[in-house]
Amino acid sequence: MRALLVIPCLLAVLIAACSGGGNGEDTGRATPQAAVTSPAGSTPSSDTAVTPSPVETSAPTVDPFAALQSYHYQMNMTGDGATSVTIKGSVKAPDSIAMDFYLSDSDTPISSMIIIGSEAWTKNSVSGQWETVDIAEAEGEVSGLLPRDFWGSFPIDEIIGVSSDQGEETVNGVKARHYQISEASADTMAKLAEIFGAGDSGTQPDKFAMDLWRASDGGWPVKATISATYPAGSEVTQASVSWEVSEVNSSAVSIQPPA
Repeated sequence: MRALLVIPCLLAVLIAACSGGGNGEDTGRATPQAAVTSPAGSTPSSDTAVTPSPVETSAPTVDPFAALQSYHYQMNMTGDGATSVTIKGSVKAPDSIAMDFYLSDSDTPISSMIIIGSEAWTKNSVSGQWETVDIAEAEGEVSGLLPRDFWGSFPIDEIIGVSSDQGEETVNGVKARHYQISEASADTMAKLAEIFGAGDSGTQPDKFAMDLWRASDGGWPVKATISATYPAGSEVTQASVSWEVSEVNSSAVSIQPPA
């Protein structure tokens, strides 16, 4: 069985940590995670890769992208002491998904996955060959990495409530409302703590910032950038996430079985 390189979803880390890291109670909110699949023989060395324990997740109750027929998306995650991760994916209704996973600045994916209906394939990074895999295993490995998973349980409306409205802008060809937390005040930190149900203990960041562009028609996230800086001596002193959707409902989005 192929090894799993588990990378924490830094978006969840950034928001949760800004409120103090939780008090050990079950808040009832799903905690996203990102699990990057790596074929046997291609797992990065232990001095560069972060391998925390997987976080229990629950399925999102809302899919903000349900009305879209197709799109590309990209997510970049970076943090001190962690291997930078980039996920490039495509989604085409009703049931086609393609993903490529990259580490650091490499242009070569460490793993690729295609799911079409009840069939799934993964590309072995050592041999370069596509291999058929069990659909349940494939769906498990991409769980939490799709836009509907990433944003499905995220309290967007509540976050917008503590952000400043920067007006309407066009992002990747989509008209979107721009919301911003340029530098979170103590009051904003307290409100974020309440939104995410976190406790009062733990390390709060010195700086926290977020930009979110939400589609004017449909309300789905078009683009987001989030960053935080923590005091010296923290387990992570800097972390950031960038995320965006492009080519929405475009014929350029095509997902086919591997040749």
